[in-house]
Amino acid sequence: MHWYIAKMVFRITCGQGKHKSQFDEQLRLVQASHSGEALEKARRIAAEEALASAGLSEKTVRWNLVDIPELYRLQGMMDGAELLSRVTEEDEGDLFEEMIRRRAAMLRYNLEHQILEAF
Repeated sequence: MHWYIAKMVFRITCGQGKHKSQFDEQLRLVQASHSGEALEKARRIAAEEALASAGLSEKTVRWNLVDIPELYRLQGMMDGAELLSRVTEEDEGDLFEEMIRRRAAMLRYNLEHQILEAF
């Protein structure tokens, strides 16, 4: 058996869909004996996820699988192995950097409080 990373892309539609298009990209670990099995397993997981996400709010929210555009076989588990690299272009580079710094600060804050709660 081998481990694979499957990238699933969902389109999120709220209510009648009269909003800016929203997409959710997810990376999922899948264990399978070969890539074909991994892809089919990823499709089953995505179908279950789409069903599980329906109707969680007052508005109808639909998560429809667009497709699974990427599948990577992990060659081995090792500390520091790269799992994802994605280059994006941002109109407001400084704002993007600030958002990343704020998210990182929130992560550190939450982790520190989890440690304190453990004592």
